[in-house]
Amino acid sequence: MKLSIFSRLALGYFVIFVILGIVNGYTLWQLHQISRGTKQIINIDERILEIKKKLVDNILSQMEYEKKFAITKDSIFYEQFLSSQSDFQNYLKDALYIANTKDKTTYLNQINNSYSLYNALVIDDLESIKNKKHFSIVKNEIEKERLVDNILEDLKALETSIMKDVHRRMNVLSEAGSSSRKLTLIMWVTALVLVLFTSFFTTRSITKPLTSLMEKTKEISKGIFKSDLKITSPPEMMELTSAFNAMCDKLNKVEKMKSDFFSTMSHELRTPLTSIKEGIGLLQEGVGGTVTEKQQKLLSILTEESNRLIGLVNSLLDIAKMEAGMMTYNFGHENIGLLIQQSIQEVAPLVESKKIKIWLETTDELTHPRIDRERMLQVLRNLISNAIKFSSEHGQITISAYLEERGLLISVQDTGPGIPKENLYAIFGKFQQPPVKTSEWTKGTGLGLAIVKNIVVAHGGEVWVESDIGQGSTFFVLLPF
Repeated sequence: MKLSIFSRLALGYFVIFVILGIVNGYTLWQLHQISRGTKQIINIDERILEIKKKLVDNILSQMEYEKKFAITKDSIFYEQFLSSQSDFQNYLKDALYIANTKDKTTYLNQINNSYSLYNALVIDDLESIKNKKHFSIVKNEIEKERLVDNILEDLKALETSIMKDVHRRMNVLSEAGSSSRKLTLIMWVTALVLVLFTSFFTTRSITKPLTSLMEKTKEISKGIFKSDLKITSPPEMMELTSAFNAMCDKLNKVEKMKSDFFSTMSHELRTPLTSIKEGIGLLQEGVGGTVTEKQQKLLSILTEESNRLIGLVNSLLDIAKMEAGMMTYNFGHENIGLLIQQSIQEVAPLVESKKIKIWLETTDELTHPRIDRERMLQVLRNLISNAIKFSSEHGQITISAYLEERGLLISVQDTGPGIPKENLYAIFGKFQQPPVKTSEWTKGTGLGLAIVKNIVVAHGGEVWVESDIGQGSTFFVLLPF
């Protein structure tokens, strides 16, 4: 089942809450166990120890009241004895009720049995005193002392048992606390790892398709309209992917229609433009009659504009062929240094008119790369012409060619106005011009750099530009060995 983005987020948060709930629940349970053990010590053991002290005091008081009554025959001591007797039995009953171990119950039962015998002997003696029968008192005195000693010994043993039990429970609580801390720490670390994993997995399942979509958007911005985006989950992204691929298909069709239009238009314009150029040439030669000086100037302007239009048509045809993969290349090993010098010589009139200095930096160790001579000359002409076009009078152009690890690197550096960072990639597209305010640039068609890029890429190379506003531009062409 393919979960939606909302379902993924909800499920991810639910898992996190469950993990945290389990850890917190275990922690609370451990705290409850420790609290329970502590309460048991306070509510049971401490209370029995208090009762034990009262029982000791009480049994000693009973012996005292008994002896005072035997000597004085005062009924007040007899009543106090009976009151102490009742308190002893109540204390013993309370202790038996809350006793929670076998040892405690055994000692308390022994105390209860001894006290019952002791109590019976005391009552017997007191009744004898009341009836003035003294012969039995001496007989029972030894037995009563023995029973009281048994009671005190059992109370002492009870106290010892309770202290051992308390000590044992404290050790158990201490060990439980230590184990709980370790286990809680382990659980928290495990929970943290699980939470991070859940968060990462949930976030990744959402951001990964978004990243793919973003990369595809960048491709489209570069003029690559392949409808090959594949995102199957989440459902929202799958629907967006389908729409995105459909958009790419439509853009591809539009791009093809545009290329076909330019190609057809170029073919249709080429013949009449050539005829116009030839006709103007005939008129300049006087075939149609004598040409005045003013007419000659007009014909020169027409010739220049015809050549510019023919150049534009040729550029359109070249770019259409390149994009359609129909451009043919004649590769051979050429001397790149000689090609650069030839390109410089061809633009010499432009260089002289603007009084620009051109510096050529090459080495004798340059290899002869496998290139199409005419197409590479076209690349060099375009780059050098652009450098001349945008350099001010008395400017400087530096052309370099040297070897590096990746291949042969050619650079053309000018002293023009520079290109904004955001336009460094866009200028290699068709009909793209840098947003610089120069009258020279308006004479261009915006196809030169697009042709340069296609030719260089066809050679397996790379082309890019580095520039800062006001610092000029440097175009680089990297050709493989």
